[in-house]
Amino acid sequence: SHLCYRYLQEFLERVIKGFEDPHSCVRNGAMFALGQFSEHLQPGITKYSNELIPLIVNYAVKVSDDYLHFINYIKGSLLLVDLDGIK
Repeated sequence: SHLCYRYLQEFLERVIKGFEDPHSCVRNGAMFALGQFSEHLQPGITKYSNELIPLIVNYAVKVSDDYLHFINYIKGSLLLVDLDGIK
């Protein structure tokens, strides 16, 4: 536990870099790691909340935008499908 708190800032710097990665699996992993840190490294992690909360909000907005783009893509693709042959 002492080691985790001692290196928490370094851990967080690496996790924060993961949010900037172009691959969604890395960004998702960074969010998971941040969630685990938030759950298990209380109260030490709270001093970083001013940095972390905007990061989490931006991540949620990006995921929502990506999801909406995907849903609209699927809707558009379904319009191209000939549904007359489906019973």
